Amino acid sequence: MEFRYQAILIPLLLVCGISQAATIYKWVDKNGVTHFSEQPPPDETQTQTLNAAELEPKPIGFDSPKPIPKTDETVSDEQKNANLVRQQNADQADAICEQAKQNLDVLSNFSRVTRKDDASGEPVMMTDEERETALSDAKKRISLFCKDGKK
Repeated sequence: MEFRYQAILIPLLLVCGISQAATIYKWVDKNGVTHFSEQPPPDETQTQTLNAAELEPKPIGFDSPKPIPKTDETVSDEQKNANLVRQQNADQADAICEQAKQNLDVLSNFSRVTRKDDASGEPVMMTDEERETALSDAKKRISLFCKDGKK
């Protein structure tokens, strides 16, 4: 007997759900904001009525955000300074490039590197953090001052 009630109740609920598909009102307010509502707009604005049963749902969250391409117009201060040095004295720019290439070569090939201490002038072993910082500085100088930007 209970199965008979389920057999009647389930199709009845499905039909009721479909028949009660809502009318959706779409309008743009005076500030240019688009609104969607089941209630008509409070004032006499131009509305578009949509039938909810006829709308096809779109997938949500499948498109990843697209990165904004960087334009060449945004030149950093470091790049501006490097271009200025290159224009004023090409030999100095070439010397900075060669020094940066040598530093990169030494820092890349040797794990125990010494530097001169600023206070005492004595050679001091570089820590791993100092070495990594010096490596990134050398790579940056190569990209700024070398014509091809590569080692």
